[in-house]
Amino acid sequence: MRTGERFLNLTMPESYTPSAPNGGTDDYRCLLVDPHVTRSMFLTGALFQPQNANSCTTPSSR
Repeated sequence: MRTGERFLNLTMPESYTPSAPNGGTDDYRCLLVDPHVTRSMFLTGALFQPQNANSCTTPSSR
């Protein structure tokens, strides 16, 4: 990492379990996570890791 850069480990304030509407298979959701920063800064990357891998799906290869 460069000088002044840092990692922030953020968690959701409450868990979310996907539930697709009308018997569908996709659940699109916008999740807001507050990084609790006190000044303007740039976000240069993000990595989302589920805490419950059983509730996640990955796109199929075609």
